[in-house]
Amino acid sequence: MKRAHRIRIQKGVTLLVVGILASLAFMRFLRGQPELDGGDYLTSLMVGLLLSFSQLMIEGAVVPATRRLRLIPSVLIRATSYTVGAVVSVLLGISVANFVYAGVEGASTTGFFWAGWDGVRSEWRESLPAGMFLFASVYALAIVLVLVFIGNVAQKLGPGVLCNWLIGRYHEPREERCVFLFLDMRNSTLLAERLGDRRFSAMIRDVFFDITAALLKHDARVSHFIGDEVVLYWTIGKGARPGPEFARCFFEIQDHLARLAPEYLRRYGVVPEFKAGAHWGTVIATEVGQIKSEIVFHGDVLNVASRLERLCGEEGAELLVSGELGSVLTEEGTLSVEALGERQLKGKEQALQVASIRRLPSPAA
Repeated sequence: MKRAHRIRIQKGVTLLVVGILASLAFMRFLRGQPELDGGDYLTSLMVGLLLSFSQLMIEGAVVPATRRLRLIPSVLIRATSYTVGAVVSVLLGISVANFVYAGVEGASTTGFFWAGWDGVRSEWRESLPAGMFLFASVYALAIVLVLVFIGNVAQKLGPGVLCNWLIGRYHEPREERCVFLFLDMRNSTLLAERLGDRRFSAMIRDVFFDITAALLKHDARVSHFIGDEVVLYWTIGKGARPGPEFARCFFEIQDHLARLAPEYLRRYGVVPEFKAGAHWGTVIATEVGQIKSEIVFHGDVLNVASRLERLCGEEGAELLVSGELGSVLTEEGTLSVEALGERQLKGKEQALQVASIRRLPSPAA
């Protein structure tokens, strides 16, 4: 299963669990009684399901449309959308649960939309004169604030990083087996001089935004950004060998930027392209820093991948890999592996076998 799908499923399950637990806690608080009945549990389940569905729909439709907006408009639009979706989920969840639990005969039109209000303790009914709608709005807003905060923090840190931090996975250095792919923009110095710092920075921002879909599709994780360079990695399970996903990701990025060429020409007068180097092996991952903490990787694998990326210019290649990594792609029918022999990489005592990766023409071509 693709990592993008796994992330979506994980978010859905998280929203469902949080929605159910928050519903139970909030109803218990408002009702002022320790015991909840079957209707309360059914209500919580319905609210959790609808909340998960509505928030995922908003995330798929609204969030992408607001990524290019400034912070305040983006936050306002997202917060409004999430809150409206949560309010509707709460209202429908309570109403549907009441309809099912009470039965068709016992559910009136008014009861369908105002179910459960009589169960709320009297002091809260008096302080919420607008009735069930205001109750649902406050209820939903409390849930949304928690979810949006957690979601924004997780997004800034990167998928999986927040969880790893919370469980202390990298509190002590630990070994990981990874493929590392260093992507660097071609002719970036000349482009920066031509565009100026502000426009060049804007182009880099747009490029990294536009390649996000390819990264998610091919399960790429972002280690870090260095100016116009991005470092990606794929974790390899114990006993497994790396697959061609890193190469497919690179070529899809190139294809996607080529499709966007008219837009980049209109905005910046240039079409960005990347060159890349890749290597794999064992690295050490650990959490560093106190004022600003991050999870970093150390090891010769990163040094080799970086040197291979810099060698692309001399070799006239798009993607260079170590001979060891290229050997695992020999059976990949859509890629061509050309062994270039040994190359002396800067800072390395021993020469390294290097290979160039290209795509084979499609049968239709």
